[in-house]
Amino acid sequence: KNIDELNDVPYLESFNSNQDGLYLHCNFINGKKQFFFENYYVIRTIDEGNAFRTLEQHNFNGELWMFVTDKSDLIDWFNKESYGIHESQFKHTMIVTQHQIIEILTDVDPQII
Repeated sequence: KNIDELNDVPYLESFNSNQDGLYLHCNFINGKKQFFFENYYVIRTIDEGNAFRTLEQHNFNGELWMFVTDKSDLIDWFNKESYGIHESQFKHTMIVTQHQIIEILTDVDPQII
């Protein structure tokens, strides 16, 4: 399935990381997809039932489940924490699942498998 055809909020089946990067395994009504994040710097998760402000800020409507931005508090926080030693243009990807919100900071687009 094409990513554009996956218009329902997925269930997060699992996620794991290794020396290659971060893998998220999600189940959609129309099928399963794996997201691979190479060169990730931060991963943050929160129970979606405790993320009212985040959902409100992104006008979550129950259908959109992925947001990507290059300006965010997470990026600002990371740049402060690392004293700006990374010269990359960061991407902050937020994936809303049925029970969690997963945020990933990386310098490359995720691969969808």
